[in-house]
Amino acid sequence: MRKRPPAPRVQPAAPMPATLRPEKEPENKPSWEFRSAKFALRCVGVCFFIAYLCFLTPSAITWVETKWVRAIPVEELSAKADYYLNQVYKPEKLYKTISKRPISETERIIEVLMPHTARMSTFTFLYYSSRLEQLGKRDEALFWWQFGRYRARFDALRCGSAKAVENVGDVLNLVPHPEFPPDEQLDKFTVEKSLKRVLELDAKYPADNIPEDLCEPLRAMEGGRFISVGHDRWADIRYTLRYMTEYRLKQMAGEVISEDTNNAEEAACAKAPDLRKKKECRRKLCAKLGGEDKKTCLKQADALKK
Repeated sequence: MRKRPPAPRVQPAAPMPATLRPEKEPENKPSWEFRSAKFALRCVGVCFFIAYLCFLTPSAITWVETKWVRAIPVEELSAKADYYLNQVYKPEKLYKTISKRPISETERIIEVLMPHTARMSTFTFLYYSSRLEQLGKRDEALFWWQFGRYRARFDALRCGSAKAVENVGDVLNLVPHPEFPPDEQLDKFTVEKSLKRVLELDAKYPADNIPEDLCEPLRAMEGGRFISVGHDRWADIRYTLRYMTEYRLKQMAGEVISEDTNNAEEAACAKAPDLRKKKECRRKLCAKLGGEDKKTCLKQADALKK
């Protein structure tokens, strides 16, 4: 068999002279100004992202809480109220829970939480009023507004500050509530009916809440410290407040005459030209009184002499 001739050996190429080698292209590195600007833009982007998260997170948490609260049946709010008012006593938590419920459930919520009225915060009653006013329930809104103010005065008196009752109006402005004109500009029958319901509800559920949520802003307004009134004196304060409200109802019903009105009308009677007209004038004043006061007034009118 014929042998193949050996393959020719390939000689390695001689290295190219250094003078003929291609030069390496210089590296195109960015300048330090460009790198600094790029780093600054990255920092700004990170800051914007963090700010966006900080802004979005509370809204997201509120949204989740609202969904969770609205998933609870209305009837179970009574158990929530018992926990927040009797076990841990955080009435502000109950207030926030109610505020996350749909406005259409307001009347049902009031009905379910009525047995807890004694321990509830004053601000909750004002919130009832605000929601009912939005629903067009003007008379019911007025009632809860009156009851909220009544309880606010009771809370303020228990705070132990001499100026508490004067400043309580500013404290009530801290929560949303409808704006009603003064009682003198409202329908007299509606105001009387509302105040009578206030006294009836107070008699059924005497206030047993701790008024610190109202005392704290009062102390901040006055810039001082004062000691809250002890529990043993609450009954006396409540009696005084009820008496003042009942006296006001008697004034509105014409059973008593306020001192200013009485003095002005008595002065007008004193200027009558003769004794007969003076007696007639005084008898008209007496007709506005009731009971023993009326009898005593008539006797004094008949006993008038020149």
